[in-house]
Amino acid sequence: MEHSGFLSNLVFTTINFIIYAFIIYKFLVPKIKQSIDQKNKKLEEELKKSEMELESAKKRYEEAKNMVDKAKEEAEKIEIDIKNLAETESEKILKSAYEFENKKIEETERIIESKLQEAKNELRKYTLEYAIKLAEEYIKVNKRPEDSKRVFSKILDSIEKIRNERSN
Repeated sequence: MEHSGFLSNLVFTTINFIIYAFIIYKFLVPKIKQSIDQKNKKLEEELKKSEMELESAKKRYEEAKNMVDKAKEEAEKIEIDIKNLAETESEKILKSAYEFENKKIEETERIIESKLQEAKNELRKYTLEYAIKLAEEYIKVNKRPEDSKRVFSKILDSIEKIRNERSN
């Protein structure tokens, strides 16, 4: 009989187990399954959202990187343009300075030439006046008619020569 108690206990326990397993399977498993499915769905949505945000972040990163690269290229271009402009302006300034210097040299040479010509003319005038004065004194001292004619003729020739030089 001891066996019969064990066997009946085993059968009763097995039936209880089957009933509990059926109740759990029938009522609890679908709720757990539904809860797991919802969590999986939510995780998938969050994963998709994270992937989209990652793609968006990658695009923004690439755009920012492209903008930085373009800015670097533009900065290099501007630097080259500034160097070229500075070089061009430097050449213009040097050219302008040389032209100014040459104009001043030419102007100074013209002024010197003009002053030299004025000095020559003044010297000729003074020489002529002095020659006339000397001739007058000579004529006053020596009043011979043939000398007067000869001196007067030489003076006239000298005057004519000086006038011709002036007109040239």
